[in-house]
Amino acid sequence: MAHPQMLLHRASMCARREALGILTAEAASDVSEAEVVLDAKWVTEERCYGAYWVNYAMYALRNMRARLILCGYLDANGMISYGDMFAWVCRYFRTRTDSEVCQFCIQSTKDRAHCDLLSTGKTAH
Repeated sequence: MAHPQMLLHRASMCARREALGILTAEAASDVSEAEVVLDAKWVTEERCYGAYWVNYAMYALRNMRARLILCGYLDANGMISYGDMFAWVCRYFRTRTDSEVCQFCIQSTKDRAHCDLLSTGKTAH
């Protein structure tokens, strides 16, 4: 399971926010006191956003077992690597605005709801 980088208000990393160049936004949660890390010295906001899509691809392909056997077969036989398959699924999810699942993924990355603990269950549903 992959999770976005979060900044907890009383964690030591929070005190080093400026030194680490951390840019955050409030997490989309009624109960969370955390902030989502969007940008830092070690990663750009664009790369963070791209990682959210990799998380959805990993969840769909691996965690939900949607294509576990097929992906393993394709990778083992040199037809397409896991990385390339995840990248393809990311592009697919980002462009299929006619799909309810893809619409959910698109909206949740825009409003940072992908950080919500229940996001994976909502994706599966």
